Amino acid sequence: MDKKAALLKILDQLIPIRELAKGLKILVEQGNLGEQELDLITNAIAGAVHTAKTEGEKEKLQKGMQILQKIKNMEEQEKADEIELDLSLF
Repeated sequence: MDKKAALLKILDQLIPIRELAKGLKILVEQGNLGEQELDLITNAIAGAVHTAKTEGEKEKLQKGMQILQKIKNMEEQEKADEIELDLSLF
């Protein structure tokens, strides 16, 4: 699952508790967003963890952030592997 797919799934789960999630989901689905924009949306979700009204909301937001962090770590590792491969060809 890539970052965009994960973000869409998380936003879908957040729609009942965060009205803004619906608009963000539409933007992610229909927009031609780059990594920087997806990261901004991810950061917005991270900020929402601190303003969650209930423990259930907070838990959902935290789980979503954990998933996105795992994807980010995997992407960073892939980039590092590519750089290492490029350097070995040099």
